[in-house]
Amino acid sequence: MAYSSSTPRCNSNSLEKASIKKEVIYMCPFNGPIKGRVYITNYRIYLRSVESDPTVVLDVPLGVITRIEKMGGASSRGENSYGLDITCKDMRNLRFALKQEGHSRRDIFELLTKYAFPHSHNLVSSF
Repeated sequence: MAYSSSTPRCNSNSLEKASIKKEVIYMCPFNGPIKGRVYITNYRIYLRSVESDPTVVLDVPLGVITRIEKMGGASSRGENSYGLDITCKDMRNLRFALKQEGHSRRDIFELLTKYAFPHSHNLVSSF
């Protein structure tokens, strides 16, 4: 199977089969907002920056997630006020800003909740 240079690979597995591939803004605590593409599979979140040089890569196994919260609402005003706030066991807080149209937050939230907390959704897991 051939892989394009724009498709990230992780642990020799292609993320082309990711459940979700969406454009987001990662609110990096060190570099500020970073536009990128997030890939969510059944075992990890992978973000690769689109515009910054050098490329910023965020690779988080779903097993380290302790909490997923929605931030903002349909009537939220302000830049980057609508998205997801993810708390991890390794003391990372990941904040993703999303566009309000198209229910993009709902899709990501439901998928992350399903795979980060498999016992709550009666999924068989090997964690």
